[in-house]
Amino acid sequence: MASNKPLPFVFGQKSTNDLKFTLHCPQCSPPPPIVIDEDGDLTLQAGEFRCNHISRDTPGKPGEGEVAYGSFRVCPKTLSRASPVMKKMLYGGFAESKKSDNQPWTVHLPEDNAGALETILNIIHLRFDRVSSSVVTLDHLYNVTVLTDKYELTRMLQPWVGEWRQRILNVDKSHWVESLCDSGYYEKRLWIAWELGDLKDFADVLEWIASHTNISSSGGLMRPRVSTFAEEWFHDLTDPPGVYEIVSSTRLRIIEHLLRSLDVSVNNLICGKSMDLYCRSGSLVCSAAILGSVIQSLARAKLWPIPQPSNYDRSPSALLESMKNLSIIWPCAKAHCRDINLSRLQHPTVDMSPKLTDMHKRHCSEQAKKSGIAQLTG
Repeated sequence: MASNKPLPFVFGQKSTNDLKFTLHCPQCSPPPPIVIDEDGDLTLQAGEFRCNHISRDTPGKPGEGEVAYGSFRVCPKTLSRASPVMKKMLYGGFAESKKSDNQPWTVHLPEDNAGALETILNIIHLRFDRVSSSVVTLDHLYNVTVLTDKYELTRMLQPWVGEWRQRILNVDKSHWVESLCDSGYYEKRLWIAWELGDLKDFADVLEWIASHTNISSSGGLMRPRVSTFAEEWFHDLTDPPGVYEIVSSTRLRIIEHLLRSLDVSVNNLICGKSMDLYCRSGSLVCSAAILGSVIQSLARAKLWPIPQPSNYDRSPSALLESMKNLSIIWPCAKAHCRDINLSRLQHPTVDMSPKLTDMHKRHCSEQAKKSGIAQLTG
């Protein structure tokens, strides 16, 4: 059944970026190919064509589009010179190779993002005037770098990497917030850093993810906030090898350190060895009250008894916030009893940096040379 509301725009010769389509429908046919090379005899079809009328869940009713589609007329020789992967795909005797001179040469790339592929094809075919303006969002840059990794084309991004970093990746770490998790911001930024070889950004994003990771009942690494996105980190997104293990181990190491500092503080109070939490007038009643109020405050924060690190399912950032909000009652009337130092209890020092493997460091070093990041970062 056709919708009464206006149909979304269907591209022809214009950019495919951010265009979306739904399921097949007899009323619709794919748009003509975007001509990247007028003399090209190869058509690449990226994504899956979906019409504008039918939703996935309710056939016959209008629905939001889901998968971008684009077809492009290109020069296969130009592709093979640029990408060793495309050379093997087109001329290596695979299914994508040309069958005969009498048949149209079409290659289907259903997993490739159409907008990102258009950007890469423009680079390969030297249509540089169309490149800079096409990459304006983190999502698009993520999709581009997924394809440069797939087709071994990282080196071709060099002329634009500096501009894209300034324009798209300029959100300071101090402004990273949990609400960005809903769009997959951190996983996408992590992948971009991995593909471009930005070791500092790679480590910074891993640190943020690890310090904001909760644990599900089944042991999965969960985002701190969820609305439209799946709850688990890296769900349906390309992730660098080994990062799941790094996030898990970094998170556990931070929590072990924080809970150990709590345990030491409480045990020192119990044994009368605390240098920070004690009544300086020597009142045993006051010292006992301080201990009791610390335990009460921990219980309100669901930290008493102090849990085993492996049983704590909230994030390190949540644990730090709970520790910061711990409060203590000072029953002693003497002023010096109220000058007690709470900093070690509420603000313990902890190293949150992830321990990257030699493989990760070596990969980022190699990619930085290909992408030009090495020259930009000195």
